[in-house]
Amino acid sequence: MVPKQGIVDFLTQNGFAILPQVLPPAQITRMISLLDQTDAQTSVRIRGGVNAIRNLSDVVPELRRLALSPKIRDLVEPILVWCPT
Repeated sequence: MVPKQGIVDFLTQNGFAILPQVLPPAQITRMISLLDQTDAQTSVRIRGGVNAIRNLSDVVPELRRLALSPKIRDLVEPILVWCPT
């Protein structure tokens, strides 16, 4: 697991970071279910699966709440501050 303090260094070196157990499995299952329930007008489906959703935070407000939660913001904000322009 990548420590929160080292996430920027890890991203710089590897280009990605996998942070296991950030969310409980039940919450991940719930988010997947919400995505699967999006209607055909708001999503692009390829081979029966969702490929893209326009305005995702409007279509699935619960995902917006998750993205703005302190748990996720604490992980993302150091990356946003570091991100080169």
